[in-house]
Amino acid sequence: MNGDSPHRLYEKFILEYYRKHWSWLHPAAREIDHGIGDSAPDFLPRMLTDVTLANGDKCLIIDAKCYGTILGTHYDKEILSPANLNQIFSYVMHAANAFDGEVSGMLLYAKTEGAELESESWLELGHTYHVRTLDLNQDFAGIAAQLDAIAELLG
Repeated sequence: MNGDSPHRLYEKFILEYYRKHWSWLHPAAREIDHGIGDSAPDFLPRMLTDVTLANGDKCLIIDAKCYGTILGTHYDKEILSPANLNQIFSYVMHAANAFDGEVSGMLLYAKTEGAELESESWLELGHTYHVRTLDLNQDFAGIAAQLDAIAELLG
C-alpha cells in the first residue's frame, strides 16, 4: 500500500467508481470557492469535496466517511456528528452560491456493524440533504447497486 488510510481509500474508491461507471456526471473532487475573493484570510480551510456529481442543473456533493461508528450520543440521544453535518452544510451552501441550479449534499458512511441508520433525507434551507450507509461487506454487484442508486438521485 502507498500509505493511504482506510478513510482515504474509501473516498478514492467511491470517486473512481463514479469516474468509471457514471462519467457523464463529471465526477471529481472539487474545491468550492468561499465566495470571499482575494480578501479571504489564510486560516480558512480549503473546501475540497470527496465527490461531486453534476447533471445539467443538478449537483450532488458527497462527503465520504469511514469511521468505527456512525451515530454518536448526546444527552442519551443518538445523533450524527455536528462537525460532519456542518461540513456538508457549508459545502452545499457555498457551492449553491456559484452553481446555477439545484445543489444537494450527502454524508456517505461506510456501514458499520450494528448500524441502524441506512438512508435518511431532509430538506433544509432549500437544499436536500441525505445520509446513507454503503455496505462494503457484500459482493461488488451489491456495492455497485447502492452507488448507482445514489447517482440516480440526479435523475
